[in-house]
Amino acid sequence: MMNWFNILKAGSCYRTAYTYVSNEYVKDRKTKVLLIHANVVGDGGNVIGHQYGHAFVLDGDTVIDTEANIKMPYEKYVDLGNVTDEIIYTALEAMQYALGSKHYGPWTSEFVPADVLEEIKLDIEWTKEQGGV
Repeated sequence: MMNWFNILKAGSCYRTAYTYVSNEYVKDRKTKVLLIHANVVGDGGNVIGHQYGHAFVLDGDTVIDTEANIKMPYEKYVDLGNVTDEIIYTALEAMQYALGSKHYGPWTSEFVPADVLEEIKLDIEWTKEQGGV
Protein backbone atom coordinates (compact mmCIF):
# COMPACT_ATOMS: atom_id res chain seq x y z
CA MET A 1 0.00 0.00 0.00
CA MET A 2 1.27 3.45 -0.87
CA ASN A 3 1.64 5.95 1.92
CA TRP A 4 3.71 9.10 2.26
CA PHE A 5 6.11 7.41 4.65
CA ASN A 6 7.25 5.05 1.86
CA ILE A 7 7.76 7.99 -0.49
CA LEU A 8 9.78 9.94 2.07
CA LYS A 9 11.96 6.90 2.80
CA ALA A 10 13.07 6.82 -0.81
CA GLY A 11 14.10 10.48 -0.59
CA SER A 12 15.00 11.27 -4.18
CA CYS A 13 11.67 12.48 -5.56
CA TYR A 14 13.01 15.75 -6.98
CA ARG A 15 15.66 13.90 -9.00
CA THR A 16 13.47 11.05 -10.21
CA ALA A 17 10.48 13.23 -11.15
CA TYR A 18 12.78 15.67 -12.97
CA THR A 19 14.49 12.82 -14.80
CA TYR A 20 11.15 11.38 -15.90
CA VAL A 21 9.96 14.73 -17.28
CA SER A 22 13.24 15.56 -19.02
CA ASN A 23 13.41 12.09 -20.60
CA GLU A 24 9.88 12.55 -21.94
CA TYR A 25 10.95 15.90 -23.42
CA VAL A 26 13.95 14.30 -25.11
CA LYS A 27 11.65 11.65 -26.65
CA ASP A 28 9.04 14.18 -27.78
CA ARG A 29 9.60 17.93 -27.56
CA LYS A 30 5.85 18.45 -27.67
CA THR A 31 5.27 16.41 -24.51
CA LYS A 32 2.62 17.70 -22.14
CA VAL A 33 3.94 16.02 -18.99
CA LEU A 34 4.46 18.48 -16.17
CA LEU A 35 6.74 18.47 -13.15
CA ILE A 36 5.00 19.37 -9.91
CA HIS A 37 6.70 20.55 -6.74
CA ALA A 38 4.32 20.70 -3.77
CA ASN A 39 3.90 20.14 -0.08
CA VAL A 40 2.34 16.92 1.18
CA VAL A 41 1.36 15.66 4.63
CA GLY A 42 2.61 12.26 5.75
CA ASP A 43 0.16 9.53 6.68
CA GLY A 44 2.41 6.78 8.01
CA GLY A 45 5.50 5.97 10.03
CA ASN A 46 7.55 8.86 11.36
CA VAL A 47 5.94 11.41 9.03
CA ILE A 48 2.32 11.18 10.22
CA GLY A 49 0.98 14.71 10.22
CA HIS A 50 4.28 16.25 9.06
CA GLN A 51 4.34 18.45 5.98
CA TYR A 52 7.29 18.18 3.61
CA GLY A 53 8.25 18.97 0.02
CA HIS A 54 7.63 16.43 -2.70
CA ALA A 55 7.93 16.22 -6.49
CA PHE A 56 5.81 14.19 -8.89
CA VAL A 57 4.77 14.10 -12.55
CA LEU A 58 1.41 15.03 -14.01
CA ASP A 59 0.46 13.44 -17.34
CA GLY A 60 -3.00 14.73 -18.25
CA ASP A 61 -5.21 13.79 -15.29
CA THR A 62 -2.83 11.10 -14.03
CA VAL A 63 -0.11 11.49 -11.42
CA ILE A 64 3.04 9.47 -11.87
CA ASP A 65 4.82 9.24 -8.56
CA THR A 66 8.34 8.22 -9.46
CA GLU A 67 9.24 7.43 -5.84
CA ALA A 68 6.28 5.19 -5.03
CA ASN A 69 6.30 3.83 -8.58
CA ILE A 70 2.55 4.32 -8.92
CA LYS A 71 0.06 6.03 -11.19
CA MET A 72 -3.28 7.32 -9.96
CA PRO A 73 -5.87 9.96 -10.82
CA TYR A 74 -4.77 13.46 -9.88
CA GLU A 75 -7.75 14.20 -7.59
CA LYS A 76 -7.24 10.99 -5.61
CA TYR A 77 -3.52 11.71 -5.25
CA VAL A 78 -4.16 15.25 -4.02
CA ASP A 79 -6.67 13.98 -1.47
CA LEU A 80 -4.46 11.13 -0.27
CA GLY A 81 -1.39 13.29 0.21
CA ASN A 82 -3.08 16.50 1.31
CA VAL A 83 -1.19 18.16 -1.54
CA THR A 84 -0.84 21.96 -1.27
CA ASP A 85 1.27 24.80 -2.63
CA GLU A 86 1.78 23.24 -6.05
CA ILE A 87 4.25 24.83 -8.43
CA ILE A 88 3.87 23.53 -11.97
CA TYR A 89 6.73 23.40 -14.48
CA THR A 90 6.74 22.43 -18.13
CA ALA A 91 9.57 20.12 -19.13
CA LEU A 92 11.57 22.96 -20.65
CA GLU A 93 11.02 25.21 -17.63
CA ALA A 94 12.16 22.38 -15.34
CA MET A 95 15.32 21.90 -17.38
CA GLN A 96 16.06 25.63 -17.22
CA TYR A 97 15.57 25.68 -13.45
CA ALA A 98 17.75 22.60 -12.97
CA LEU A 99 20.55 23.99 -15.10
CA GLY A 100 20.37 27.44 -13.54
CA SER A 101 20.21 26.23 -9.94
CA LYS A 102 22.48 23.21 -10.42
CA HIS A 103 20.05 20.91 -8.61
CA TYR A 104 16.75 19.08 -9.14
CA GLY A 105 14.67 21.18 -6.80
CA PRO A 106 12.92 22.62 -5.07
CA TRP A 107 13.48 25.93 -6.85
CA THR A 108 12.21 28.44 -4.34
CA SER A 109 14.01 31.31 -2.64
CA GLU A 110 14.77 29.02 0.31
CA PHE A 111 16.97 26.85 -1.91
CA VAL A 112 18.10 29.12 -4.77
CA PRO A 113 19.63 32.60 -4.45
CA ALA A 114 17.32 35.42 -5.56
CA ASP A 115 19.66 36.61 -8.34
CA VAL A 116 19.82 33.09 -9.79
CA LEU A 117 16.01 32.75 -9.68
CA GLU A 118 15.65 36.08 -11.46
CA GLU A 119 18.11 35.03 -14.18
CA ILE A 120 16.26 31.73 -14.69
CA LYS A 121 12.92 33.55 -14.95
CA LEU A 122 14.38 35.94 -17.53
CA ASP A 123 15.74 32.98 -19.52
CA ILE A 124 12.31 31.31 -19.46
CA GLU A 125 10.61 34.53 -20.55
CA TRP A 126 13.05 34.91 -23.43
CA THR A 127 12.50 31.29 -24.46
CA LYS A 128 8.71 31.83 -24.43
CA GLU A 129 9.14 34.89 -26.65
CA GLN A 130 11.08 32.70 -29.08
CA GLY A 131 8.25 30.15 -29.06
CA GLY A 132 10.16 27.53 -27.07
CA VAL A 133 8.08 26.90 -23.95
